[in-house]
Amino acid sequence: MSWQAFGERIRELREKRGLTREALAEKTDVSAVYIKKLEAGERTSPSLPALASIARALGATLRIELVERASARKRRG
Repeated sequence: MSWQAFGERIRELREKRGLTREALAEKTDVSAVYIKKLEAGERTSPSLPALASIARALGATLRIELVERASARKRRG
């Protein structure tokens, strides 16, 4: 999932729950500006504690996957 798509998912869940960025920020340890940048895909290295806090506040589960890139698989083949 791209950071852009990840941010869109945060926005979608936030809006579905009727929260403004400011209201979500109050429920988490991050600022409304940070949330805005996440939603816009501008934060490409957010901290895991911040993401976990946002996920909890949205009633969501944060799932992280480590997926091998196709180019790495081809080199070994």
